[in-house]
Amino acid sequence: MSASTTYGPLSVGNKEINTELTIQAGSKVRIQASGTVDFGGAFLGMGQVIRDADGDDWSTPSDYPAPDLRKNSLICKGGGQWYQGGTDKTFVPTQSGELLLRSNDKDLADNSRGWEVRVTVTSAGT
Repeated sequence: MSASTTYGPLSVGNKEINTELTIQAGSKVRIQASGTVDFGGAFLGMGQVIRDADGDDWSTPSDYPAPDLRKNSLICKGGGQWYQGGTDKTFVPTQSGELLLRSNDKDLADNSRGWEVRVTVTSAGT
């Protein structure tokens, strides 16, 4: 039988968050996020980029932490690998390790607002 535990809410916006949760390989991790992040970069109020945790469809630059995942989205690192987060995403890490949360953005310092993130971990079972 598998047991589930929910953590949070954790605020994710302008820094990487170490959840201090060690996730075991094979566990199911469900990420649920609400709110928006303002990614900065606006000039005179124009070009403001504000996104929910699903990010956007634009091509992700190679200098972002996870260039193969959605730009300006919530990303989750477990066992040394980045996984796609979002408003409601689930992944199963292939290696055990601490869970980190952040936006897929190369410059966190100019971000404002934040996503409220809940993490539900379901053990792999026996």
